Amino acid sequence: MKLEWVNHASYIIEHKDFKLLVDPWIEGSAFNNGWDLISKTKQTHEKLSNANYIWISHEHPDHFSPAFFKSIQKGKRKNITVLFQETRDKRVITFLKNIGYQTIELPLKNKYKIDSNIELICDRVGYLIDSYLLLSINGKKILNTNDCIINNSKTAKNIKKIVGEVDVLLTQFSYANWAGNELDADYRKEIAIQKLKSLSLQINYLKPKYIIPFASFIYFSHEENFYLNNHINKPNEVYNYLRMNHSISAMFFYPGEKWNFEESHDSKNSIKMYMQDFDTIAVKHKANKINKTKLDEAFKNYKKNIKGYRFFNIIGQLLSKSFETSIFLWDHNKAFSFNHNKGLNIINKKLNECDYQMSSESLIYILQFDFGVESLEVNGRFRTNIFNTRDLSYRFFAYVIKSRNLSFFELVSRLIKRYKHY
Repeated sequence: MKLEWVNHASYIIEHKDFKLLVDPWIEGSAFNNGWDLISKTKQTHEKLSNANYIWISHEHPDHFSPAFFKSIQKGKRKNITVLFQETRDKRVITFLKNIGYQTIELPLKNKYKIDSNIELICDRVGYLIDSYLLLSINGKKILNTNDCIINNSKTAKNIKKIVGEVDVLLTQFSYANWAGNELDADYRKEIAIQKLKSLSLQINYLKPKYIIPFASFIYFSHEENFYLNNHINKPNEVYNYLRMNHSISAMFFYPGEKWNFEESHDSKNSIKMYMQDFDTIAVKHKANKINKTKLDEAFKNYKKNIKGYRFFNIIGQLLSKSFETSIFLWDHNKAFSFNHNKGLNIINKKLNECDYQMSSESLIYILQFDFGVESLEVNGRFRTNIFNTRDLSYRFFAYVIKSRNLSFFELVSRLIKRYKHY
């Protein structure tokens, strides 16, 4: 059995005829030009297409990259089985089937056997789409918790009940979302520390022999969010933290490196190469101005889309005052009110008086895609005086749309709890 590192959250595990590729995002930007990879991927699309299984942890584009799946030659797709968590909407599975892949929906919490020596357990944690995977090969247990939010003992205990103690733990090591405005450096420091505490929590409960910090080898690459890089956890800091606080050393792998699960791995050279790459990051993307006419057209389509959720749309209309928000568009140098019935209208407010600030490119992305708000929360291409990014979801009705994998009653319960805020 061996592991080959690909990039960010992606790697290959190979055992005899079984070759599993995990979360392949190997090039290009993600989250509306908000993220880029720190280091270049070494493997080619052709090499990665030799995997006979691919597991996708969740739908975010740094884990599920449609461009990657489209890049694989059509003739090879039928030989690859994509594994994904069981969902209500079937959106990811349907997309993959339509372009020629074999697919398997993994039942949550239940074992799925590949053969007599290889079995999988997949489950979700807390948030709506993030899932983890336990891969057992000949009794050796490899747990990938990727972006699952594990920040309390209850969550850690629930995972341990299902997976037990593990041999190898792979988990996120830095923040990967909006983390305050430019002057909120202390907030970024705090959430970076919380990520390290999450590592400790997982180690204390799951007792891994090896820990591989991953899924954080990105940087905020747009001119509007580049400042968010100033307090991200870097590999050398994580390595030193774990060495000082636990009897376990973190293993970092640079793209292309391999490990056989038995030999020790000296991470110092890998960390050195990552740190050299961190030192070279620079702004890669700038925003394009979208005129008011196009914004208004996008709003009309947005309004049609949310009408499909009639019950929640009625609530939204009844609470339209609560759902009205003010946005200052930097590239227009004007403030606008946003209302689900009235759309966008110019108002007399200064930049620091508005609930949100962003570019028109970010605003139209919200209106065009049901995942637009979630992308904005992750890429951090905005500023706010509210200091609660979840308000974005409610003000733009995106919580309803992105909650499509909850049952009706679960969704109503969550919305009722949220409405008390207003």
